[in-house]
Amino acid sequence: MNYDSVTAAKLGLTVQSLDSALYSAFGQSEVSIIYTQLNQYYVVLEVAPQYWQSPEGLKNIYFHTSSGGNIPLLTMAKSQTNTTPLALNHTGLFPSVTVSLILRRMSL
Repeated sequence: MNYDSVTAAKLGLTVQSLDSALYSAFGQSEVSIIYTQLNQYYVVLEVAPQYWQSPEGLKNIYFHTSSGGNIPLLTMAKSQTNTTPLALNHTGLFPSVTVSLILRRMSL
C-alpha cells in the first residue's frame, strides 16, 4: 500500500493513523481481555471475512476526517498486487542467493 501523505494531511490524517486503522482491520488487534476464574480470553477485532479474503475489501475502508466527513482509503492510497516468494534461502542468519554466469569464449 502506497500512501499519498500530502492528501492524507490535507484531510487531517497521518500515515500512522492509516497504518493503525489497516492493522486494526486486517491484523490481530487485541481489544479486550475476558477474565474468568480459571482462564483469560483475548478478544480480537477483525473485519468480516468477505472484506479480508481479497484485495477488493480495501474499497470498503473509510476514514472519519477532522472535518466530519468519511473518505475512502483509496483516495489517499494506491494498492498494487505483486507476487512474493514463499521461501527464502539463508546462509546462517542472512538471506542468500546463488548467481551463475555463463561466459562465452570469443574467438578472434
